[in-house]
Amino acid sequence: MTYCLRTLTLALGIVACTGSFTRGQQYQDRPDIEKAIQKLAEKNDTVAKASKMKDGDGKVVETESDLGARNLWLLQIGNGANRANILVTGTQHAAEWVAYRTVLTAATFILENKTEATLPNEARFRYFRQFKDMNIEKLLANANIYMVPLVNPSGYDYSRANPNQFWRKNRRELTQVSDPWPAAGNRFPDVADPRPGVTLYGVDLNRNFPSANWGTVTRNPADNSITTSNIPSQHTYFGRRVKEKETQAIVALTTRDRRFDLHIDVHSFSGTVGWVEQVDGTRANLRPDGGFNDDKVFPVIGEAASALIIDPTLRSRYFPQGTPYPTSGDTLQWQYEANDKKCLGMLIEVGKENPRAANVLENFHPTNATAHANAVLPGELFMMFAAVDRSFSAKPKAEFRKP
Repeated sequence: MTYCLRTLTLALGIVACTGSFTRGQQYQDRPDIEKAIQKLAEKNDTVAKASKMKDGDGKVVETESDLGARNLWLLQIGNGANRANILVTGTQHAAEWVAYRTVLTAATFILENKTEATLPNEARFRYFRQFKDMNIEKLLANANIYMVPLVNPSGYDYSRANPNQFWRKNRRELTQVSDPWPAAGNRFPDVADPRPGVTLYGVDLNRNFPSANWGTVTRNPADNSITTSNIPSQHTYFGRRVKEKETQAIVALTTRDRRFDLHIDVHSFSGTVGWVEQVDGTRANLRPDGGFNDDKVFPVIGEAASALIIDPTLRSRYFPQGTPYPTSGDTLQWQYEANDKKCLGMLIEVGKENPRAANVLENFHPTNATAHANAVLPGELFMMFAAVDRSFSAKPKAEFRKP
């Protein structure tokens, strides 16, 4: 439920025509992203810290990659007891550059306004002014925010450096190559030689989380395209259960002592806000003891957040996802289950498909990255406020409070 697979499949056939596409100057190379995370923490060291992520054994994660080992960097804002815990992740899929920018922009805004009792006097924040005390100062007094802008560092490096910028997976070399070779439409375009012995790389990280339905092959009922695959050469290959170092790092964040009330996972590019669903495809029905006492709360929050995001290119609002295509092993489904079905699992797909774009790449990583990241911010903040005070969205002019 986190990728425009139909559009991607069509795009694979035209990738040879897109080599002249200018990579957006507003996107940073991985080392600069890591430096930006560290500088944010250093500048705000009273409330934030940056660290290399660890696995369940407490060891620093180093990804397995043909490009060399990579670390995942975590920016933690706040470390108080009896607060809501919020996780924001981006760029699980390598080609979705704008996702990391969206997470990093939100982190920067929150830290720059950490002591502010009001939000900036801008049109995009007009909605929040109907709630008393709804500001970043209050948010940080009631929440710890964990942000991982770049979940897939090796895939991102490959996507940035390779003429094929559609690369989706990580870059771990795969040893399982005996599966049937897929049809051309489901094959990575840079794996051009289907003969035995060809080296294959990568697992779709957003199919590798240990949810109850991990390992299930799924298809989009709209066009029968594969949305979760057991074939290593396909772009939605689920890999082995929690095999990937990147997956292990995210899983290790959720512990007995740190449960998440909200997980926002940022992708691109359909211009929608989505939410986790039960394995059987029904709406998530959160139990009253979890604080969400309305089984319609996910779509209510999703629809409200989507209305706050105005696409800067097409000048139109985002839309709630409706019914997503089925997947297995995605991060939000796992997070929802790992937190006893008490976690608000929300998806943001940054940037609408622009029919005026010169090529599909402009949708995956638009050149106006700053504008897109800033446009998404009100939706992100809405979700964060909802995670702290789970009743406020139904109380216009009410006081924002800790539950």
